[in-house]
Amino acid sequence: MTFTTLANVPVVTLSANPTSGTANVVNPTLTWTTTNSPTSCTASGDWSGSKNTAGGSESQGILTTVKTYSYSLVCANAGGNSNTATATVTVSAAVLPTVTTNPSCTNITKNSLTSGGDVTADGGASVTAKGVAINSAPNPTTSNNTASGGSGLGSFTAGPFTSLAASTTYHLRAYATNSAGTAYGADVTCTTINVPTVTTTSPITNITQTTATGGGTVTSDGGATVTV
Repeated sequence: MTFTTLANVPVVTLSANPTSGTANVVNPTLTWTTTNSPTSCTASGDWSGSKNTAGGSESQGILTTVKTYSYSLVCANAGGNSNTATATVTVSAAVLPTVTTNPSCTNITKNSLTSGGDVTADGGASVTAKGVAINSAPNPTTSNNTASGGSGLGSFTAGPFTSLAASTTYHLRAYATNSAGTAYGADVTCTTINVPTVTTTSPITNITQTTATGGGTVTSDGGATVTV
């Protein structure tokens, strides 16, 4: 009597890393393993072609479409026995970053001030620009005067804004930009200081060809220490 043994059914595993991400950012790698000596491994779904029967890994490149990508791998042996493994990668659209405006300004003079903010989330895509917008009207945007704070996550300083009017209230908003668009922080107001007010109260005396003596009273410091 003759017996023919059947070849063991191949065992195949397939995994994706990462399994989710943002369009135009995520770049998953597929990794597969096999046992029981398959003689062929064929990919289908969102990848294709013959794959190494001993196992391996393969980058899928940057995924650009918002959808769930599906990958299958069928491995078979000489006897026609086969097994299939699958993996998925879910790709979502980027959202706007999260950014806050510093609640107060620094280095305020009669014609300049400095502001800043903090980008706490990138929305799933790189923050390519961040800074502060300023205007005399509420809710300034990047179409108004801006000062850059760089790029990426984290806190930043923007400014100084110069050539401002004295004793004027300005509106400021931090901004952050990624592939989904530009997000803004809260509208914050800061006021430049005024120039001092001086009233001359004494007559000019001791007049010579090159010198004279006079006096006066500073009646308002303009919101800052009078240094001279």
